Amino acid sequence: MTARAFSLIEVMIASALLSIGMAAILTAFSSASSLNTHQERVTIGMHLSEARMEELLLLYPDDDDLSTAAHTPLPYTRAGAPTTTGATGTNAAFYLVGWTVSAGPMPRTRRIDVTTTWKEAGKPQRVQFTSHRP
Repeated sequence: MTARAFSLIEVMIASALLSIGMAAILTAFSSASSLNTHQERVTIGMHLSEARMEELLLLYPDDDDLSTAAHTPLPYTRAGAPTTTGATGTNAAFYLVGWTVSAGPMPRTRRIDVTTTWKEAGKPQRVQFTSHRP
């Protein structure tokens, strides 16, 4: 009975194929991780815009926050908690939630646009909600 061993070329080819497969798997995990982070940020941005829109829809019609103008954005942390503009560290402003009130499509109505903005990988991102009210 003769024993057959692997040649050096067979081992090198197997190693190359294994390396290519591992690189593909690591790339897939990296892409999935960055996509997950992006979706988490979009979800927080949507929640912040939705919450601000609900607050605006519950205000009295003569409230200052419903005056026809672009209003100063409010800062929020990465976790979506309110913060101040000059805060640093985990309390640093990441999201900015601003809103614009303009004349609505019908008489005596207002259009409200709430926009949440943030930067991701150096590129500006945003989520916008629009509603109308008297």
